[in-house]
Amino acid sequence: MAAPPALSIREQLCLDLVSTLQGVTIANGYTCDIGTVSRGQLAPLEISLLPLAAVMPLQDIPVYGAGVLRRTFTVKLRLWVDVALKAETAPGLESLLADVQRAIRVDAQRSTLAEDTREVDITYLYLVESETLAGADLDIEIDYRTDLDSPLVGA
Repeated sequence: MAAPPALSIREQLCLDLVSTLQGVTIANGYTCDIGTVSRGQLAPLEISLLPLAAVMPLQDIPVYGAGVLRRTFTVKLRLWVDVALKAETAPGLESLLADVQRAIRVDAQRSTLAEDTREVDITYLYLVESETLAGADLDIEIDYRTDLDSPLVGA
């Protein structure tokens, strides 16, 4: 049987983000528990465990150097929260956003895979007025390096 393929640094970064978001719990000192963390986009109405977070890669821009590729990996963290009272929608979403912002900065080097992780943008998402779901896209950039010849090898 063939060995499973090695994971690229990019995929390892995505898995690190999933693990980081799974750690956003009240027991770990945050204000909410993320109920669902996924790798890729999910339809919020199909998910029963809210709040949810989805890790969605957007782009990975290489900059060539001597023997290495310096990369800027952009990832969208899509967050959804559901609150029973409309008056709590904005504070509930802001609480979730603040928890995720704190969590991604706990280890900005993503277990030594990256040079830095930083927030670059927030876009708010709201469903129709009769719904209590609200969301936000938190875009982050992760700077990392790979060997010039392989995205599987860090540099």
